[in-house]
Amino acid sequence: IREYAERRGAGHIEVCYNVLNPTHLRRKETYALHTPPRIISVGRQFKEKNPDNLIRAVARLDAELTLVGDGDYHDYLRSVARECGMADRVVFHRALPNDQLCEMLPDFDIFATHTEYYEIGKSVLEPLLTGLPTVLNQRIGKPVPELQGDWVLLVENSVEGYYRALQRLLTDRAEREALGRRAYAHAQEHFAPAQTEAKVLQIYRQLLRN
Repeated sequence: IREYAERRGAGHIEVCYNVLNPTHLRRKETYALHTPPRIISVGRQFKEKNPDNLIRAVARLDAELTLVGDGDYHDYLRSVARECGMADRVVFHRALPNDQLCEMLPDFDIFATHTEYYEIGKSVLEPLLTGLPTVLNQRIGKPVPELQGDWVLLVENSVEGYYRALQRLLTDRAEREALGRRAYAHAQEHFAPAQTEAKVLQIYRQLLRN
């Protein structure tokens, strides 16, 4: 967004992240695994956010996957789940009310998704704000600045890339918990709803004064 504004000739730029759900995002209380472990992925389902490699990776693990989202690839992803023998271990939700989604995020063990967008989207910010360990792909091209750090686990967008990362986190509680706690601390410092809302208000007040 910043680079687009610069290309269009903007002289003063302030980036404000989405003001997310202020009442239903709660901190993850425990990093003990469910039986079987629960992995969740949220996002629109089309070419640039296609999670088929994630589905195939989870098929190699003793875990369940929940996919929340809709799009042109929805039916294709259901066929991938069937092809991998995952039909009984993948739950598809085309859509969920945001309050419900935010409340349920801490009840999962890992968040994982794929996106080639040059952004840090709402569907990624929400699990980070709960302290959910998060696995994301290294996008093709220029890295997203907000995703550089030890508070997310970046992997190659391949079956093997997701599989290795998920297996590592599922078998190492200390690493899983440390990643989740770093995610929570970083997200609360940079993306907390009260903080992002305050920045938006500050900018509007300055505009009104001017």
